Amino acid sequence: GDSKGRAETLCHLASVHSYRSDFAEAVPLFSEALEISTSLGDDNGRSSAVWGLAEIHQAREDYDEAADLFSEYLRICTETGRARGRALALSGLADVHLSRTQYSEALNLYSESLQIFTDVGDQRERGTTLWGLAEVHRIQHDYDEAIEIYMEATQILTAIGDKHWGGEALFSLAQTYHIQDHLNEAMSFYMKASDLLAEAGQSRRASHALERAAEIRKTLYEATSDSAETAEVKDDPILASDRLSLTLAAATVRYAKFNRVIQG
Repeated sequence: GDSKGRAETLCHLASVHSYRSDFAEAVPLFSEALEISTSLGDDNGRSSAVWGLAEIHQAREDYDEAADLFSEYLRICTETGRARGRALALSGLADVHLSRTQYSEALNLYSESLQIFTDVGDQRERGTTLWGLAEVHRIQHDYDEAIEIYMEATQILTAIGDKHWGGEALFSLAQTYHIQDHLNEAMSFYMKASDLLAEAGQSRRASHALERAAEIRKTLYEATSDSAETAEVKDDPILASDRLSLTLAAATVRYAKFNRVIQG
């Protein structure tokens, strides 16, 4: 009783430190929680601690250790018949493969994870997993497939009232059109993304989306007022700042998953 309660408290405390990126504080807390839960034979406690450690190794780009821990989490969930937990583990492994640019493995794992989330009716996880799947397609320049999947993710996330992730999906959709120089579509989706992100309280992201829309409007105005055709090769508009935002976004998805792991 008391030991189990201590392990749970340690896990919650560790998760707060992890969210703040205080990994040096979080690791010993998760490790102690793991030790207690293992000695008690408490699979729930053990899986929460394993997940927390996996997330930290992923954030530190220690991908081998992260993959081992996500695989351990997968084993626990498979043994205890927790379908949703299995899907979270597969999604975590997919994130690792995506970070390692192992795209075919990432696609397979996201797809398997997606099927389980669909079967258990977890719409939010279905939406964020579709977003991950679309990211892989976009990175591989498979833009038509990426757009189709982002659209589906957007519909799911907005339908359940998740303005933050609905907004992120719209932002990614806008970027995918922008990369292909489909400027009217890109501008429209940046504006929609800005509205949703603002409603979600993500003011910095909302401003970023609005700036993107304004840049495109300026480009379109200059193109129409200047009859000279410019056949400029556009850079991928997903700049370093966006890549950082997407990294932070992925971390937020993982933290949300982790919270749901700890809570149930």
